[in-house]
Amino acid sequence: MTLDLPSGLARLLADLRAAGGKPYVVGGAVRDALLGFPMKDYDVEVFSLPPERLERLLAKHGRVDAVGQAFRVYKLSGVEGVPGALDVALPRRDSKVGPGHRGIAVEGDPDLSVEEASRRRDFTVNAMLFDPVTGQILDHWGGRRDLDARVLRAVDARTFGEDPLRALRAVQLAARYEMAVDEATAALCAAMPLAELPPERVFGEIEKLLLKARRPSLGLDLLKAWGMLPVVAPELLPLEATPQDPGWHPEGNVWAHTLQVVDEAAALLGDLGDDRPRQLAVMLGALCHDLGKPGTTRFEDGRIRSRGHEEAGLPPTTALLAR
Repeated sequence: MTLDLPSGLARLLADLRAAGGKPYVVGGAVRDALLGFPMKDYDVEVFSLPPERLERLLAKHGRVDAVGQAFRVYKLSGVEGVPGALDVALPRRDSKVGPGHRGIAVEGDPDLSVEEASRRRDFTVNAMLFDPVTGQILDHWGGRRDLDARVLRAVDARTFGEDPLRALRAVQLAARYEMAVDEATAALCAAMPLAELPPERVFGEIEKLLLKARRPSLGLDLLKAWGMLPVVAPELLPLEATPQDPGWHPEGNVWAHTLQVVDEAAALLGDLGDDRPRQLAVMLGALCHDLGKPGTTRFEDGRIRSRGHEEAGLPPTTALLAR
């Protein structure tokens, strides 16, 4: 296959090869290309080059910002045709040394095999590499098979659970690409200790769910099915047990209604262009708009009513957004 690479990225890959490196386009760009989606984020993994030499070569193509201490990911800005920063990294091994997403030790090794390096990735559909020289896709973990079947599957069940953020990544990826989650992978996700995660990492994945999925309800349903709502959004828990008047809401309870509203709101985001703050405000408003109903719903005069639910929704909404 061929990837329509930006001109600056193509020159960078050619220079890395000329210096003796073996660069590959990896991860989401390969996945999206196979699905026929526009490629927006490019990640490059470079084998057979020591970090000092790699950094010097990158500096010829733009501004280099190294992220991390023990192992560095290079953020390369100013590459022609690439909006924002390009991520360039050495192959690496991950090992669990402490709790949470931050408790993972990373060791760079330019001499790792492609198979071993791709083993650390989260899902098979994200573990494919594109070789710009041969046009081949290196797929050691069955990513293309799973992509065709629309199945999200962990690469290595033994190490998948070391990073609890992967559970939330599964939620937003399954919704965005409307994929079923492999049963064993779903069980691993449901067992993740999400409380170990810093709030900003949790929000980052929820933001992707709300802004990038055509039907965010698919991911919200997974959060509920996997028992994640008590940690991520406990304010949503009472919605399912809160009835609505069938004359006004034939769809059912407040949870079912909220899922419908969130999906309808997602369909309107294109009208806001690239205005991310407004997009996010719309989606969070849709998600939280009926949080006051559980505390105000009563059966009165033969009808189910929720008087004052707008005002009553302010405290739980504020608590959710603040957290």
